[in-house]
Amino acid sequence: MTISFSQGPSICISLQFEDLKLQRTYLSFSKKFECKIVGDAHPALSSQLLDFLEEYGRKRSKEIDLPLESLPPFRQKVLKNLQKVPFGEVMTYGELALMADNPRAARAVGSACHYNPYPLFIPCHRVVASGGKPGGFAYDMKMKILLLDFEKPLN
Repeated sequence: MTISFSQGPSICISLQFEDLKLQRTYLSFSKKFECKIVGDAHPALSSQLLDFLEEYGRKRSKEIDLPLESLPPFRQKVLKNLQKVPFGEVMTYGELALMADNPRAARAVGSACHYNPYPLFIPCHRVVASGGKPGGFAYDMKMKILLLDFEKPLN
């Protein structure tokens, strides 16, 4: 199933479900902002995810409770803290390490972001290098820049 949204960056987010559970999300470039649901989705969770995307297209944040239990504790902590970074704002790898109670773990934060199973829903694209440069990204760097540009405030 594919769902298109009236606003948003030119990306497709694919939601991979298995046994009604969200396993992973994938980002790709698209001509419009859309979502593809693959597999049998739990109705309540898929509804929450689609609501999130509607809000995202309107340039608003919405936090969702996602299944992170299978991840190592440090990665869980990093990703949960990352969900609190508001739309249109960024945080450095070092700041996120400090929030995870391990100020020397900026590289481990980068690894947690790289292996984020739910990009966009957990906004790893909002983590930047200490000098303000984009830093790394598990996807094409153009995707990170596209997302950050979309999220810039309209001052």
